[in-house]
Amino acid sequence: MMQVRLFAMVVAVVTGGTAIGQGGPPPANVRLGEVRLESLAERREVTGDVASRRRATLAGQQAGLVISLTVEGGDRVEADQVLARLDDLVAQREVARAEARVASAEAVVERREAELTEAQSDLARAQQLDAQGSSSVGELEAAQTRVRVAEAQLLEARAEVESERADLGVAQKRLEDMTIRAPFAGSVVSKQTEVGEWLGLGDPVVELVADDLLEALIDVPESVVGRLRVNDPVTVTVRALDAQVEGRIIGVLPEADALSRLFRVRIEIPAYLGELQVRPGMSVTALIPTSRTREVLTLPKDAVKRGPTGEYVFYDAGGVSGMAPIVVLFATEDRVAVRAEALGEGVSVVVQGNERMFPGQPLNVLPDRVTAENGVIESNPGRGG
Repeated sequence: MMQVRLFAMVVAVVTGGTAIGQGGPPPANVRLGEVRLESLAERREVTGDVASRRRATLAGQQAGLVISLTVEGGDRVEADQVLARLDDLVAQREVARAEARVASAEAVVERREAELTEAQSDLARAQQLDAQGSSSVGELEAAQTRVRVAEAQLLEARAEVESERADLGVAQKRLEDMTIRAPFAGSVVSKQTEVGEWLGLGDPVVELVADDLLEALIDVPESVVGRLRVNDPVTVTVRALDAQVEGRIIGVLPEADALSRLFRVRIEIPAYLGELQVRPGMSVTALIPTSRTREVLTLPKDAVKRGPTGEYVFYDAGGVSGMAPIVVLFATEDRVAVRAEALGEGVSVVVQGNERMFPGQPLNVLPDRVTAENGVIESNPGRGG
């Protein structure tokens, strides 16, 4: 390993010196991080697959004839988008009748309010005459009774309005249910009816999955599941995309499969890895910690670059950049454990300024930064001390 590293450094120095001597490109402004040899828990590879965290088979909430179906399997839909419509002529007429009944009940309330006002005026006159001794006890009691009757009739009329409004709400809901909408954004897995078919109450219309809210479901042996905790980071590889992602445990099912003795673990993962879309059903592997530990090389995550042939890092090879291929084993906080024959403990890798770097490019190592807010010095990411 030392011979490989020394050879890479010599090549980088010679290439860099030639470039400088011939008026080559200016040095790259970089910040460096340190490769460390750390004792970490071994990781065990387990398998699983990608699943959507939201999946639903949409069903008809009312019976009716399908007159419109606007989606096909594989279509992308947005939340509240119309997917299908049922014949709603009868439902529209029920709403119209309910609206008419509400209007009639409201008119009765207006009449009862006028009657109460008139009865209250009669009572006021009767009380005035009684105070002057110009009316009989019977006349005053009759006026009081008419007020109480008018008040009761008004309450009854108002209650009837509320009842009719409730019936109107039910009719409007039935009319709304004749239009089937997407409850969330996602993709149509399949459609289960066609235009012209009769849809019964509860019959399926389409199956929908949310393709932007995903999780990896992995099966973990009982011997190691006790080490896993919610929010623990887990490195997940999506095989079809040949890409790794840092996931987060969101749940561990409390019961193992009776035959395999494997526990199902849920890991939250993003729907996109760069421009690559992760899709439900894709197979994954994950690296989970075991009870054993071993020494591995670690380096800052920001140092890792990816090219057509795999992952690599740039490192300081005596003032110029060297390039070393690596294999990322797993992530741990802000660092990754790697396998790299050309690297060793104490090597400085480029963590900032490596976007357009090439092997043999002169390096201008920037000093530690001073924040403008409080003057505190920030060390180079991943450096010791």
